[in-house]
Amino acid sequence: MALGVHTEHPLAGPPEVERAALADETFAGGPSNWATRVAAARAFAAAGLERRVALEINDTRTMVEFVRHGVAVAFLAPSFVRDPEGIALISIRDHAPVFETFVAAPSARRLGAAAAALLALAQSRVATP
Repeated sequence: MALGVHTEHPLAGPPEVERAALADETFAGGPSNWATRVAAARAFAAAGLERRVALEINDTRTMVEFVRHGVAVAFLAPSFVRDPEGIALISIRDHAPVFETFVAAPSARRLGAAAAALLALAQSRVATP
C-alpha cells in the first residue's frame, strides 16, 4: 500500500517518505478490523511508532475522496484509486503496509460468464506473479 495524500500536501513532492514523518498527520482509515487498517497498524507497531486514525470510514470510495479533497491522508492500495486526479501516492521507505487480495477459481470446472468476467477484471488490474 502507498500513502495517499492530496497533490498540494507537503508530502506529495518526494517519491518516498519515512513513517516517522507521518506522526502528526490526520489519517482516515477503515474500521479497526479491516485488513488495510490492520496492515498499517502492524507496520507502525513494528517500527515502534503510533498512528492516530482520526476519521474512521467504512467504504474505500469515501476514504479516497477524503484524500482527494485534502481532508486526511490514508494508506491506499493503488487499485482503490480509479481516478488519480488530486491524489499523490507516496511509497513508504521501509516496511510499508502490505495488503494482498486473493482470488480463487476452480480448476476442475469452467467458470460462469459473470465469474469469468470478474476474474478477468481482477487480473487486468494487478500484476500476477
